[in-house]
Amino acid sequence: MKALRRFIQRRPGVIFLLCIAMLPLIRSVYANRETTGSASQPSAVLTSSASAPQPEQTYRQPAANAPTSPSALLIVNTEADTDDGACDALGSGSGNQDCTLREAINAANSLGGPDTINFAIPGAGPHTITLVSDLPPISDALVIDGSTQAGASCASWPPVLMIEINGSGSSTGLQLSGGSSIVAGLVLNRFNAAAAAIDITSSGNSVTCNFIGTDSSGLVPVGNANGILIHSSAVNNRIGTDGDGSNDAREANVIGGSSGSGIVVTSSQASTTSIAGNFIGIGPDGITNVGNIGAGILLDSTGGDPQGISIGGSVPIMLNHSANNGGLGIDIAPAGINPNDGQDVDSGPNGRQNYPVITAAVASAGSITITGTLNSAPLASFRLDFFANTACDLSGNGEGQRPIGSLSVSTNSSGDASFTQGFSFSASVGEFVSATATDSSGNTSEFAQCAEITPPPTPTPTPTPTNTATPTNTPTFTATPYPTLTPTPYPTPYPTLTPTPYPTATPTPYPTATPTPYPTPYPTLTPTPYPTATPTPTNTPTDTPTNTPTPTPTNTPTPTPTDTPTPTNTPTDTPTPTPTNTPTPTPTNTPTPTPTDTPTPTPTDTPTPTPTDTPTPTPTDTPTPTDTPTSTPTPTPIRQFLPVVLKAPPMADLYGTFWIEPVQLNYSAGQPVTITVVINNGGQLAAPPFWVDLYINPAELPHVGLRWSDTCGMSPCYGIAWGVSGGLAPGQSITLTSQASSYAAGQTVWPGWFASGSKDVCLLIDSWNNSDPNGAVVEGSEENNLIIRTITVSGPNPPGTQPTFPLRPRLRMQ
Repeated sequence: MKALRRFIQRRPGVIFLLCIAMLPLIRSVYANRETTGSASQPSAVLTSSASAPQPEQTYRQPAANAPTSPSALLIVNTEADTDDGACDALGSGSGNQDCTLREAINAANSLGGPDTINFAIPGAGPHTITLVSDLPPISDALVIDGSTQAGASCASWPPVLMIEINGSGSSTGLQLSGGSSIVAGLVLNRFNAAAAAIDITSSGNSVTCNFIGTDSSGLVPVGNANGILIHSSAVNNRIGTDGDGSNDAREANVIGGSSGSGIVVTSSQASTTSIAGNFIGIGPDGITNVGNIGAGILLDSTGGDPQGISIGGSVPIMLNHSANNGGLGIDIAPAGINPNDGQDVDSGPNGRQNYPVITAAVASAGSITITGTLNSAPLASFRLDFFANTACDLSGNGEGQRPIGSLSVSTNSSGDASFTQGFSFSASVGEFVSATATDSSGNTSEFAQCAEITPPPTPTPTPTPTNTATPTNTPTFTATPYPTLTPTPYPTPYPTLTPTPYPTATPTPYPTATPTPYPTPYPTLTPTPYPTATPTPTNTPTDTPTNTPTPTPTNTPTPTPTDTPTPTNTPTDTPTPTPTNTPTPTPTNTPTPTPTDTPTPTPTDTPTPTPTDTPTPTPTDTPTPTDTPTSTPTPTPIRQFLPVVLKAPPMADLYGTFWIEPVQLNYSAGQPVTITVVINNGGQLAAPPFWVDLYINPAELPHVGLRWSDTCGMSPCYGIAWGVSGGLAPGQSITLTSQASSYAAGQTVWPGWFASGSKDVCLLIDSWNNSDPNGAVVEGSEENNLIIRTITVSGPNPPGTQPTFPLRPRLRMQ
């Protein structure tokens, strides 16, 4: 060693030249070791932060978790799902000579620090990575950015996505367990065996610009069990947009097609999560149905009550689009609608925050004005988010198809706040408005009950300033404006529906065409709603068809009207003008009535014109004197108030939903299932007893009068019938199940599972009546009684469990 040191000291020039000569060899060895690849291929791993794009250039890290060390960049360059232990540049290294997504995640986990995975798969996309087993959990801060693939872009909405991950071979979704990670620009579908496509158990993660549960277009549902699951100690996570004004449009996710729910948040520790700007159950075009079978967003309490789950945000782009979901748009445990409580003192997920009550939604050209109230915690501030929907959710509490805008309100010491707010927004009359409330801690409510959008009220026409032609108190309008409206508008709202809904099987499904479609729902409204335009006055001596008796023209001073003194014989040319509503009469051919209780006959040649809308100058029963020149009288306008006849009468209105547990799209023949049905009466009248049928693979679309046993499309044939013998009061609901204690045993054949080949499961509320095709209940809407779920049941029926019930049984509905 001493000799070598002496040689280097005496000949430094030689040593320098030697190093220059060996530099290519050193570079080659380093390249093979670090898998940087050839000049024509991108490097698989770069440890220099100076040459590698930082996560900030693609998607922002959460502020509290900004990278603190140089990041490594790994490039996925194949659709394969193999692992030889190295993330190689394509065509270099050993083994498979590529870098799969699995290899890139393993490399990032081993490197430590915030790393980035980009994509450069050769060929035209979209590219599908079909998993053969579970991907490794992401144990460190990592950015996975599918928008880096050629042809992909998250620069605007809707995005173009080219990297699809098919989870059909995986029992676990993409697991974010290390925290501070970002998942962007991916299509994640078919994670049916996993709890969710993305499973988050850590904090500070962001999920943006992904299609979760659809194909690469975002328009075709290709479901997962659930879309996103947030649980354990996962806090400060963001799903969607942060609303900071930078790149917000590209940060939203499409989340749909799930056999469960779109987003599930559970555990009391999964707090301060933001879910904003996403399309939940609706495609990126804001129209296409990619609904989740369960709820859009579910706040579950199985692991404790999650708090501070903020849904939406303070700027419009943070409002989610939510529609088409089988369950509620936002469902806060327990399942179903949570009623508001006074001053919101109850507890549970998000404190079971009360939702607003919308009392009016009035649309005009390009704007909408929403009025309502909120009762919640006293002396507190809340953000109210408003949404328009083309249809109301079957639950009666809406979803959020099209965001309208937001409003801040503060409650008084009683917990009450009221609001009237106009928004620049185009909505159509007949659509519906719903809303949510979010407190200052980020706790968001369920959706409010739907309120139908109405047009502005028609202004009452100002009466013409000339109330002239109404002779004072003559004749008295004792005739009722609508003569015989005393009969009840709809006697016996359900005239002949007292027989049991399924009396016998003998009547044909549609008995005959003879019963009227509505059994005279308002039978006694047949009299003319307002009789004629010329009601016959009562206390007048003249038999005129109008409201004014025609005084005898000439100088006969005593027309002898009823209750009136005989007028004087002073044939003055100018009648006494009335100091009240009657104008001063002119000495022309138009007489002016006197201010007494009877018209003062005028001495002129012309008869008093009839003050009605029917300008019949010649009275029918009163002879016209021959010496009177019958000049055409000008009809005098009167104020006439017509009855309102357009408003629909109050009715019952049944609607509901059902779900199958376990919640999934694909079932095995013989797999035990439970079916739960919830039916509400959202109308103003009570519903009498009625029947409900569940059809499994019906041969035709169910309708009233067609029992499940009449249209079973498979063998063996089975279905469920429930009889709601007590009916439903307004606002009341009832829960029915597939348990034997719930359904009508004599009309049900149900083994507790689906047989192989089942596909469509249909529920029809108010399904049968022996005398009317509208069923036993006359409803405000007959269109919301049918619900259809599509499932797949495969595999043979288990041995020994083949149902023995007959094909198409004809049951006597008692």
